[in-house]
Amino acid sequence: MNQVDNSIDQMGEQIGQGIDDAAKDITSGLKKTGEKTGDFWENWRDYFDT
Repeated sequence: MNQVDNSIDQMGEQIGQGIDDAAKDITSGLKKTGEKTGDFWENWRDYFDT
């Protein structure tokens, strides 16, 4: 039983780490998208102001 519990704990930790990594990737992607969107609108605003 102890080996089964250890295996389940290890699998849970691996799954948790995978979820954490995926969340970090998604957050990073959203941040980059937000920055690019902000740059896009700023560039258009600058274009029309000239």
